Amino acid sequence: MPVGISYDFNGLTLDMRIAPSITKTMKHNDLHNAYAQLTVGYKFTLK
Repeated sequence: MPVGISYDFNGLTLDMRIAPSITKTMKHNDLHNAYAQLTVGYKFTLK
């Protein structure tokens, strides 16, 4: 289940998301799969 936060200010966009794993990736290992994502962007108008 991903969780995130986003912030927009004067055309600048910041977004952070994280998705922790709730299940193991392999039966005999203690490995988990998860990710984190950071997005930085700028919004502008087209004429």
